[in-house]
Amino acid sequence: MNARSVLFAIPASVALSFAVVRGPAMAADSNSEGRVFVDTIPLYTAAQLDSGTALYKKVCSDCHEDADYTNKKFRDKWNGKTLYDFYYYVSTKMPDDNPGGLTKDEYANSMAYILKLNGVPAGPKAVAPDSVAMSMAVLHFLPPDSIPKIDSLKAKVDTLKAKLDTLNAKVDTLRAKVDTMKKVDTNTVSYR
Repeated sequence: MNARSVLFAIPASVALSFAVVRGPAMAADSNSEGRVFVDTIPLYTAAQLDSGTALYKKVCSDCHEDADYTNKKFRDKWNGKTLYDFYYYVSTKMPDDNPGGLTKDEYANSMAYILKLNGVPAGPKAVAPDSVAMSMAVLHFLPPDSIPKIDSLKAKVDTLKAKLDTLNAKVDTLRAKVDTMKKVDTNTVSYR
């Protein structure tokens, strides 16, 4: 396959449950250690996720559960298809009582929520309701047990970040004390 997996350079054993693949201009790139090398950022923003989550709870959750988007049936149906294939299906078939009744952005935001359910993190770029851009993203699902591993790793990273922030605050306090001591030392006059 002439493609490069997108998102992060991470061990395959903890890879995201979704891998996104770009078009033929990029060459496949992996090594014997099972690492997948990637070259772009996640597909949606935190703001899109917030909007998509609210929309899902308001419109979609009457008929669907989160598991509907992460179970084997869903994965089998959409594995190897483009993000646009899924977007098109959802935007023309949903909601059941008003197919196509949401805006393009609302459908794109709902995609952010579904990507999140599958372990794809938010990033600085929005998923755009654009057929060409979405057609460049191919859905490839890894085993569902990858998500708990990723969530566990994210929690550990968050804990380490908090510890680092605490240490940085202590270092800043020590630096301030040293700066104060230097000022006192240079202002001290000694007489002989």
